[in-house]
Amino acid sequence: MKKIMWMMFLIGVLLSCSNSKQGHSKKTVDEQEQVIDAHNARNSLDYQGTYTGIIPGDDGKTMNISIALTESEYVLRITPLKENEETTIKEGKYTWDKSGSVITLIGVKGIPSKYFVAENQLRQLDKDGKQYVGENAANYILRMHWN
Repeated sequence: MKKIMWMMFLIGVLLSCSNSKQGHSKKTVDEQEQVIDAHNARNSLDYQGTYTGIIPGDDGKTMNISIALTESEYVLRITPLKENEETTIKEGKYTWDKSGSVITLIGVKGIPSKYFVAENQLRQLDKDGKQYVGENAANYILRMHWN
């Protein structure tokens, strides 16, 4: 009888040790997820620079767009790809959304002003702030221009 009690005691100790290791492992995974969630375009990418691309406009006109970003300011150049139309230049500050992945060009009116910041590119967002999808999605990407 003492042997049976002793065996049950040992089994109980072993089971409690394995449970505490699993709890420790779970906590470590949660901590890693919190660290991963802290990374975003704003604090993880080299986003400052000049982005260019040819983007279709809402009115059917195609435009050559260039956006130069510094730490907090932008210079936007819009050149319609139609003869006799002049380049429009707008300058100002931009803001980041809460996720740290989308910038909004302040003071831009009449054209989209929100861009998703990705590795070496800006993706123009639609009027609802959503990324374009489907086969035309690539038409709304500005690529980093390397000097």
